[in-house]
Amino acid sequence: MKHIRAARTARRFPVIFSAVADGRLHLSAVVLLTPHLTSANAAELVAAAAYQTKAEVQQLLARRFPKPDVPALLEAIAPPPLLGSATDQLSPGTVEGVAARLSPGTAIDGLAPAEVEVTMARGRVAPLSAERFALQVTIEKDTHDKLRYAQALLSHQLPSGDIAQVVDRALDALIAQLEKQKFAATARPRVHTRRSA
Repeated sequence: MKHIRAARTARRFPVIFSAVADGRLHLSAVVLLTPHLTSANAAELVAAAAYQTKAEVQQLLARRFPKPDVPALLEAIAPPPLLGSATDQLSPGTVEGVAARLSPGTAIDGLAPAEVEVTMARGRVAPLSAERFALQVTIEKDTHDKLRYAQALLSHQLPSGDIAQVVDRALDALIAQLEKQKFAATARPRVHTRRSA
């Protein structure tokens, strides 16, 4: 899919062919640049994105084409259905039905996995402009409750209950605590004096 999108863009802007061919531009960069390319800016944007990582190209585009801040949103997400419930049958029939049609002694390993590990999507941080980023993350109920409690405790300082400010203050406190542990940082460092012999 990425190859097809990049090829379509390169047909419209031939400067991309040579940039990809000699390694100045990777396909992810082409896909990121595509919505912003015009005949007037194609050569300049390709040159600016040359040899940049995907994250660096995202930053470049955020600086040149800033987006508005995303609204603060905190909403509940329905949990995934439990495996084995009557409503989540993945194929017609049941494993027992398939096993009954097999000849006696036939192994049925692989028909039904023992335990399926569910991996949660990682959080996403995307640049919106030179100095602003959008953060999207799924949190547990306990974390949600802590966030709401922190908002309540800060309500006199942050009347709007701005989630971004709560996260910023929480990170300040966490960084100070971690630096103290890692670097033995302290507000009043000990003064080392030489003992006389």
